[in-house]
Amino acid sequence: MLSPMQRAMIAVLRDGPVRTTSLIDTLYGDREDGGPECAYTSVRVQIHKMRARLSACGIEIETVGEGRGTAGYRVRPEHRDALDRLLNGGAVTVSESEAA
Repeated sequence: MLSPMQRAMIAVLRDGPVRTTSLIDTLYGDREDGGPECAYTSVRVQIHKMRARLSACGIEIETVGEGRGTAGYRVRPEHRDALDRLLNGGAVTVSESEAA
């Protein structure tokens, strides 16, 4: 359901609000060049794809803050348990995540 890049991002996002720059560091921090020039756009595209996939399970990723590079994202706190089950191979229904 989620690509390895998306799994790395969601592992960071599930613990609370994360700035876009921190997500870039998570994805590209081990590269000598610090990642591609389009890293910011890459993060936004991956967030968009994850929102589409996770919304089918009732799990939402919210945008927090304002401004390029300072804005960030988070998984809604009430959806973290459902996200954990999904990431560990369990099934999650929309009604289950909405009930939290």
